[in-house]
Amino acid sequence: MRNKNIILIIILIILNANKCDENKSKNKVNCEENNINNYITLQLSCNKDTFSFGDTLVFSLCFINKVDSLLKFYPKVRMLLEKTPIVFLPIDKIGSKLLNDTVDLKKIVDIIPKGSFTAQYKVVILNEDLVFFEKGINEFFIYFIYDSIYRSKEIHSNLIMRSFMFCGHLKSNEIKIIIK
Repeated sequence: MRNKNIILIIILIILNANKCDENKSKNKVNCEENNINNYITLQLSCNKDTFSFGDTLVFSLCFINKVDSLLKFYPKVRMLLEKTPIVFLPIDKIGSKLLNDTVDLKKIVDIIPKGSFTAQYKVVILNEDLVFFEKGINEFFIYFIYDSIYRSKEIHSNLIMRSFMFCGHLKSNEIKIIIK
């Protein structure tokens, strides 16, 4: 009797492991199908091109719908301002600056077919940020991280529909600014 129970437990473990593998495979397929890059392009612009320490950079992010259908998405997810070119920096240097670390699932934006949505973000150029901002030419892009929503435990079935289930990351175009 004991051997039959052990065999039954082993069979249940194997069946459950196969089911987990199937779910991982389905999620991978869903992420490939729902990759945000297939639907949205991210364009970055800045309020001006020359700044001094103490000035405020105003970044405009334009999310452009690339498809012929209405898109619903969450514009408030994790976003990084990344220096380019991306290099391995010494430990005392910082290659990215967090613009937003909050996922807001309550703000849903509709983007009409071939339309766009624009959001603005501000960053003050402080003298203390010399490890990030340098005198002279600085090159940046925005990294829009959508995976945090796809995996978020805050997602409720009555709030999220399949059309919102984007995953992946968007990378904007690069811009150059001069700091005097």
